[in-house]
Amino acid sequence: MNATIVYLLHNNADNVLVNQKASLSPALIIVAAVVCLMFLYKLYLCIHLVFAMKPFKRKNWYEYENQLIVFFLVQLLLINPESMKRLSCMMAACALMMAVSANAQVGVQAGYSNSVNVDNNSNIYGFHAGPVGELTLQGPLSLQYGLFYNYLTNSNETTLLGVTSKATTVAHTLDLPVRLAISFPLADGLSVFAFGGPNFNFALSNVTDVATTVANITTTSQGSNLYTMEDSNNDKIYNPFDAQLGIGGGLKFNEISVRVSYDWGITDRDRRDNFVWKNNDLKISLSYTL
Repeated sequence: MNATIVYLLHNNADNVLVNQKASLSPALIIVAAVVCLMFLYKLYLCIHLVFAMKPFKRKNWYEYENQLIVFFLVQLLLINPESMKRLSCMMAACALMMAVSANAQVGVQAGYSNSVNVDNNSNIYGFHAGPVGELTLQGPLSLQYGLFYNYLTNSNETTLLGVTSKATTVAHTLDLPVRLAISFPLADGLSVFAFGGPNFNFALSNVTDVATTVANITTTSQGSNLYTMEDSNNDKIYNPFDAQLGIGGGLKFNEISVRVSYDWGITDRDRRDNFVWKNNDLKISLSYTL
């Protein structure tokens, strides 16, 4: 009888411990709240930078951000001290981000884009826009990077035997350039710079619509996304990713700079045999950095 009572008490104690472990600790709730605050604060800064285009106190921003990151890591260690090994990479990445943030200039860039298909010499053109950053390395050397959205289009019209066909192509792509730059001062607040390095392009879509007009009656045939087309083996025909290598230069006056870049395509985007599709891209841009 006594042994049975001891066994039941022991099982009840284990169940209580399991329930306590399964419950959410206050520290975990605090961490979740901090993560939400960090996300909302970063979202506010992005909106403020892109749309309002008003300078803010960047030093105070980064100090506040660093304090949140340190508090977040401390709370994780308090919840589970054994997680320090698993957090070592995260802490190193955060330390690197804080070091980069303290010395980097951020801003926005927009301008003209022109992409040429080297194989058939056809081109599509439009505009690009997105955030940019520049990290000072040593002396006149710096690392320039950005993330750009490109809207590109072109149309071609032909008339044969009274039938007019107009093909309109619209493409949406993303660019991630990483450039090593060198700057040469010319006067107070005025400098000239040159840069070179890779650019990584990812195509979101490329669609061609054809409008045919006969006797003043127009019918439109809507095309499909080029990068969703498949061959008989259900393999994608075109590669949306393109690695490029480019150079460029520009002129900077205080926070405003004008730049020109040209990237040569390295990746063949056409996966079929005996077909080649490489793009060379030209960009003329105006940027503003804080």
